[in-house]
Amino acid sequence: MANITRKWKRWMAVGCSHGHLADQALLRQVLEFKKRFNPELTIHLGDAIDLACLRGGAAGSSDEACDPEGDLNDGLSFLSQLHPQVYLLGNHEARLTHLMSSPKAIVSALACRVYQQIQDRAKELKCKVIDYDFQSGWYPFGDCLAGHGYMINEAAVRDHAEAICTGEHNKVLIAHLHRVTQAEGRNRAHPTGYCVGWLGDQSLATYAAQRRATTSWSRGFAWGEYCHNETQIWLAKETRSQTFRLPV
Repeated sequence: MANITRKWKRWMAVGCSHGHLADQALLRQVLEFKKRFNPELTIHLGDAIDLACLRGGAAGSSDEACDPEGDLNDGLSFLSQLHPQVYLLGNHEARLTHLMSSPKAIVSALACRVYQQIQDRAKELKCKVIDYDFQSGWYPFGDCLAGHGYMINEAAVRDHAEAICTGEHNKVLIAHLHRVTQAEGRNRAHPTGYCVGWLGDQSLATYAAQRRATTSWSRGFAWGEYCHNETQIWLAKETRSQTFRLPV
């Protein structure tokens, strides 16, 4: 008789906490949930650090005045408290790899130093770091692929499911879009995409204040159980009272 026993494990994932832009009260709720839920696998889906001072290559932008030390310290502090097993670098962290070869010595030096501090902290936490790359920047667990996310159109959650899910993986989990969303793919494999939203304070994200898309942002995270070939995913979305209503 075939052995059909499957060992299920608990997991949770957060993304887009954005360093100095994070809502500290919301982060505390996430950490309290982790303590109660006690997952075997914790994933940070990227943009743990905002790096506003390097936006646009640090050329002619008011973001240059943002404090890189405070941003980095806030981001690394949350990573240390969250203690993920996997950290998927996002597009904000990816600025570092591009700017390490900047012709501006100050920009290059800062990018190199921050990138090394991220790697050092991850090593302390025994956390696997995965670079931001559309082809290889994914972490598999169960039948799900976790990654930061790359597309930003209105149907991006669905498009990620259709583009990324193949064969044994028919779910994809991202952050990037800053909105808690689930969408089904349009093919016979029935892939499903999930977006966890973000954990920032929108009033601090002044760079996006005038964008209409910002009105769709929502805050949350994901959690569930997985075994060798299946993943159960639940999305936690912030309530009107700025809390998460959770069963544990």
